[in-house]
Amino acid sequence: MTDPLDLIKKGGLAAKKERLRDLCLKIDRLIQAIQLNTFRIHDEDLDSIKEDHVLAAAADLAEAVKLARKIKAELEG
Repeated sequence: MTDPLDLIKKGGLAAKKERLRDLCLKIDRLIQAIQLNTFRIHDEDLDSIKEDHVLAAAADLAEAVKLARKIKAELEG
């Protein structure tokens, strides 16, 4: 018979893995958004770039990377 504590631990591990996967997808989307703005710079379309959007994306990216690294360390440790 499976120990209920083992099931809880496995459920927590699966939740962490799913959270890490979701964060990696978010990181990818944020990088794409920043790359799009970089592309616009090369097109010399600087007026279309909203600095607050770039800063917000960069801040979100930094937080997502920080959290993803923490979760990855927990999964590996």
